Amino acid sequence: MSRKNVKWLYAEIPKLVSEGILSGDMADKLHQYYGEGDEGKGLKTALTIFGVLGTILIAAGIILILAKNWSELSRELRTVIAFLPLVAGQLLALYTYLKKKDSVGWREASSSFLMIAVGAAISLIGQTYNLPGDFDGFMLLWMLLGLPLVYLLDATLPALFYMIGITVWAGSVQSNNGDALFFWALLGLLTPYIYKKIKQNQYSNPSVFLCWSLSAVMCAAIGITLEKVLPGLWIIVYCGYFSCLYLLGELRFKYSPTIWQQPFKVVGTLGMLGVSFILTYEWPWNHIGWRNYRHTAGYNEIAGYFDYVVLAGVVLTAFYLLYAHWRKRDAYSVLWGSAVVLSLVGYTAAQYADSMAAMLLFNAYLLLLGIVTVIKGVRIKNLGVTNAGMLIITLLALLRFFDSDLGFVERGIAFILVGAGFLVSNILILKKRGEGHEK
Repeated sequence: MSRKNVKWLYAEIPKLVSEGILSGDMADKLHQYYGEGDEGKGLKTALTIFGVLGTILIAAGIILILAKNWSELSRELRTVIAFLPLVAGQLLALYTYLKKKDSVGWREASSSFLMIAVGAAISLIGQTYNLPGDFDGFMLLWMLLGLPLVYLLDATLPALFYMIGITVWAGSVQSNNGDALFFWALLGLLTPYIYKKIKQNQYSNPSVFLCWSLSAVMCAAIGITLEKVLPGLWIIVYCGYFSCLYLLGELRFKYSPTIWQQPFKVVGTLGMLGVSFILTYEWPWNHIGWRNYRHTAGYNEIAGYFDYVVLAGVVLTAFYLLYAHWRKRDAYSVLWGSAVVLSLVGYTAAQYADSMAAMLLFNAYLLLLGIVTVIKGVRIKNLGVTNAGMLIITLLALLRFFDSDLGFVERGIAFILVGAGFLVSNILILKKRGEGHEK
């Protein structure tokens, strides 16, 4: 239910209770189910944000003050100073756990301060005593020591820090010719917390933040951890991943009141369109497949086996979700999620037949997607959906006409036709809306 409707419901509850339609217990249960109204939520959110920002600024200020005269201090004094923020953070977290566990602001602020203090202490002690180590080891140790805060204080911000931190670690390891597959095990350690928050309330700010972050982090991590011994495999993996996100978003978050509360669907849609537009060119389809398998020293064949695990995971999940939507007779979602099927067909065609066929396949897919989206927008009288479909067609036309040998006249005619499509579709919707109001 949207916040506007919740606010209206809360205004009606006292009247319903006084007239005996609702009991006091039922009224309390409704309040518990829908949470606080806009004002309460807004105030708590603002207090949490300012509390966390204040904590981070204080921690940063302490570090800057210490850094100014750090080299002039004795080793013993530096050791004491390095542990002071850590001890203070632990005491603050302990106080929050014992006395303020029900306060979101206290949980987020204290856990954020302690997580920063942990990283600062590791860095300062290592620098003071010249301990052996590198950036990769520092990041991994920091994230693993900070992870328990997520569960002990039920804090979302340290979870976001953790996801970003392990992604940075994976990128650093891979850039140093290492193997970052351990990233997926590290992410798995956070999965129970994310699942718990979504199960509690998938539309709450913590759940939404976690879903947005998870979508982005996994998108980056796939590109980082793929060994890429089989050229072009990323095409199927990313089409499968974005199809999974879109289909899961439609299945699980379809009735979210705002776009902000639809992270999987938004990331899936934008990612799928982005990859599909790239695949309308011929160059991604060149030199792919088993005939171009990479055996050079720069690629780890054993690590490359994990690529097939990721491939199987995203493809099988996408097919399962496609089947779920097919059973619901949701042809529109099936069309949007079918990029994974087209990627398999295109990859096979490019490997054993002609890359041009794969390129044309995705051009046809985007054109069909745009047309069907326009038709749906007109049918449901939604200007946003209609214009989104026209935007897909327009962008496809722009890419193809600037990539072709057509003359200025032909291009001009094509742009006129697309522009006319925009105007006609919008006029039809406005006319239908007017007829609806008259009735």
